[in-house]
Amino acid sequence: RADWMAGGARRDLAVSKMMLGTGLGMAVYEAALAGNITGSAPSDPAKARLQYADGWQPYSIRIGDTYYSYKRLDPLSTTLGVAADLATLPEGMSKREQQDRVTLLVASIMGNLASKTWLSGISDVVGAMTEPDQNAGRLVRRLAGSIAVPTGVAQVARTIDPVARDVDTVGEQIQSRIPGLSKNLLPKRNVWGDEVVNEGGVGPDIVSPIWQSRSKNDPVNRELLKAGVSVGLPQRKIGDRELTSTEYDGYQSTAGNIVMPKLRALTGSPQWKAMDNEAKQDAVSKVLREARADARSNLFGGPPRKGASRAVPPPPAGFVVEGDAGGRNVYADLQKLLPNAQLTSGFRTPEYQADMRRRGYRPAEDSRHLDGSSFDIVPPPGKSIAWVAQQVKRYDPRARLLPEGDHLHVTFPGYYGAPAIGGARKAGLRNPLQGMPPPPAGFSMDAR
Repeated sequence: RADWMAGGARRDLAVSKMMLGTGLGMAVYEAALAGNITGSAPSDPAKARLQYADGWQPYSIRIGDTYYSYKRLDPLSTTLGVAADLATLPEGMSKREQQDRVTLLVASIMGNLASKTWLSGISDVVGAMTEPDQNAGRLVRRLAGSIAVPTGVAQVARTIDPVARDVDTVGEQIQSRIPGLSKNLLPKRNVWGDEVVNEGGVGPDIVSPIWQSRSKNDPVNRELLKAGVSVGLPQRKIGDRELTSTEYDGYQSTAGNIVMPKLRALTGSPQWKAMDNEAKQDAVSKVLREARADARSNLFGGPPRKGASRAVPPPPAGFVVEGDAGGRNVYADLQKLLPNAQLTSGFRTPEYQADMRRRGYRPAEDSRHLDGSSFDIVPPPGKSIAWVAQQVKRYDPRARLLPEGDHLHVTFPGYYGAPAIGGARKAGLRNPLQGMPPPPAGFSMDAR
């Protein structure tokens, strides 16, 4: 205001600053409406759960299918966050609140400040004072963890073990920050029972301020979000008994494995497209109830529901169900496990390998690419072949690894469903075993 009143060059500079800030805010506002910049998480927890399950990340810039966090890029991050929130916060507010710009602005600033690492401690203290029953335990665990284990050590633990861990006690909070010990804790799971995995940062994880998350573009999540369908978490109680942490972890995972195929069939059906949003909510709720009832029956006993989906019985002693025949899609799993890595080669034929030799390559005569059990993987930017090897071994301890200069050659015993990739796909190759379905529910292997 003083520069404005002074006139002359000072006034010109003040006007240019206001125009630049306003222009940037308007550009971010439009980008947020288009979904290319995100602000705080939705106020509706059901919507937030679905967005997180699909790879969405708050306070991020979306480029392609990847979200890159900007919340530690101060001071620019506050401008970006406030503008993005002004565009997206009204979705969870009443019409009267939407018309009150002061309410929107204050809510946005509060959310932005609470997301700052250097203010998170104050945010926890305020939360513990205002809602002690819900937040006091979190404050104590966080303080104890930060005092017992330095942040640098915790960052190493997160780099070694990217799976987010579920902590309920001070001891578990400390354990989650210690390299090597965090793996002994149960994982956090999303609304579909999948493990929550931190996908690392741009460049070396341990020093990167820009965390990233890849969008899964899952058709089920997309359809449910479009219809405004609410999905809650499974209850921790069965009758009067509260499940232990281990039991609840298994319940979440089993229920998710049962419900997702059913929801894919439902949301992809012609009937789904003909329903209104209320009917869609009812249909999804019914599928969830039945799937969770089946999971409880499978895990904890009790009479099965008529037409229930039963867990696949284990094979006889000494036998294993492997590869796609066990319901495992290694190719899809690797894409989720190693976002931004390049899978450059999968299934090949002898004829294609002969053509590779004519072009100067030297594929092995007995290459495991020929039976669809191998992939060549180029590490994502900022990551090493050793890092990729570590992630693959965590996914499948039996995997055989062979570093080959700029890529890692990986063979998965018992798996033969690798698709043709890159040049092989362009040449029209197709693995006849690709996408082999799992055995029907209720069937087991014949030991003979």
